Amino acid sequence: MPPTAVGDDRMHIHGVRRGRLIHRPAASETTPTSIPAGAAFLTRGHARRRVIVVETAEVIVLSVPTDLFDTRPSFAADEAVVLPADAPLVAPVFAFAEAAAGIEATDLSGVEHYFLERLLQEMALAISLDQHQTREVPRERPLFERALTILATQCADASLTATSVARDLNVSLRQLERVLEEHGTTLRRELRRARVDHAVALLRDPAYAALTIDRVAEYSGFSNGSSLARAMAAENRPSPARIRSQGAPDAAGR
Repeated sequence: MPPTAVGDDRMHIHGVRRGRLIHRPAASETTPTSIPAGAAFLTRGHARRRVIVVETAEVIVLSVPTDLFDTRPSFAADEAVVLPADAPLVAPVFAFAEAAAGIEATDLSGVEHYFLERLLQEMALAISLDQHQTREVPRERPLFERALTILATQCADASLTATSVARDLNVSLRQLERVLEEHGTTLRRELRRARVDHAVALLRDPAYAALTIDRVAEYSGFSNGSSLARAMAAENRPSPARIRSQGAPDAAGR
C-alpha cells in the first residue's frame, strides 16, 4: 500500500517502549487510562493529543486508514484502547518497528524502502484488525463495497483472481459477478482500476523515485511496464513516464 496522508480518519497504534503515559479523554467524568512500558494502545484521529507523559517516554506510532475496516471502529474518537504487553502481536510488531526506526532512510534503496513500509503497514493493519474484531460484532457491509475493499488492499498481488476474491468473500463466483453487473462493472475492470490507482500513487511519490517503471508495474500487480501503460490508457490516465514527471498532484488534481 502506498503511503496515505495522516488525518482524522485513521487508526493509530502506539507502542510504549519506555516510560509511562496517561490518556485523558475529553469527557471529564471518564477515568484516565494508564499505559505502561511494553503495552500499546489504539486511538482514532487526533485523540493522541490527549496523551500525558508521566515519565520520560519513548513511543512508536503506526497508522492505518479506517476505511480498510469492514465496520467503523467501535470506540469513541477521544478513547484509548489499551493492548496489554502480553497481547500476541504487540511485542514482535513493535520490536520490528523499533529496529526499523533506527535505519537511516538514505541507507535504503527504493526497493528496500518500499518493502519496509509495506511490512510496517501490514503489521499495523493486523494488530488493529485483531483488536477491532474482538470489540465489535461486525455489521455486514454490502457485498459490492467489500469486494472493492479486497481489490484495493490486495491489488498488488499478481495472482489475485475472481475466484480467490469470491472465496475471501465467502460467496459464489456467479454471485460476485452478478453484484458487479448490477453496478455496471466487472471484477476485471475494478481490479485494473485498483492496480492503476496503486501504480499512480507509487509513481507520484518521491520516496519511490528509484523504482523503474517496470518495478512499479510489478509492485502493482502488472507483468511489466507495457501492460501498466495499456491499463493506464484504458483508464484514461497519462503514461507512467508522464505521471512520474508531473510529480504529486495539487489539491485539485486527481
